[in-house]
Amino acid sequence: MIPKAENIESWHPAGGQLEVALLQIMQRHHHESLCQRKQTERAKMDAVRSAARVADLLVATVDGGVQELYINEKRIELEARALLATIAWYRKQTDQWLAATNAINSVLKEIGDFENWMKIMDFDCKRAIVNELNVGIKPSNDQCQHDSHQHYDRRSKYDAIVVTGDARFTRLHVHQLELEKTNLLLPGTLYPLQEHCPGKL
Repeated sequence: MIPKAENIESWHPAGGQLEVALLQIMQRHHHESLCQRKQTERAKMDAVRSAARVADLLVATVDGGVQELYINEKRIELEARALLATIAWYRKQTDQWLAATNAINSVLKEIGDFENWMKIMDFDCKRAIVNELNVGIKPSNDQCQHDSHQHYDRRSKYDAIVVTGDARFTRLHVHQLELEKTNLLLPGTLYPLQEHCPGKL
């Protein structure tokens, strides 16, 4: 314990100026040491508070950036899922359209095949009818003279003549409705028989 300056004379009976000066120096040094210690502690506390504040700011900044990145990541993930769902829906629609198009193409192909088959059948039927009409019996001269004065019965059949490009013609009894169906005769038109004997044009 450092004695006070006013008690030096009582503490040292001899007393002296040197001892008093040393005691004052020691007291001043002790006081300055206490003040320096207080300032050091205060500066230390301020430094700790500043460091804590800086750390909090750094953490807040980093956390803010990380939080923003996390939010952006979640948003991108949701948009990616929505995009995948949209792609799957469009893929399904495309598959359905392709299936419908293939079905329509198949139906059109079948219709075209059936139409070609009908045309072939119609052509074959017409050709068969024309061949049947062109087949006849060649009449003789006596038969031509006899048939020139004969009246023909037209109650259910009409007499018709088929031109074959030859000067000879054959008399055939063909029902008019059958000819109209084959487009060989015009509907509602009568085609009476015209007989031509051999040698007569």
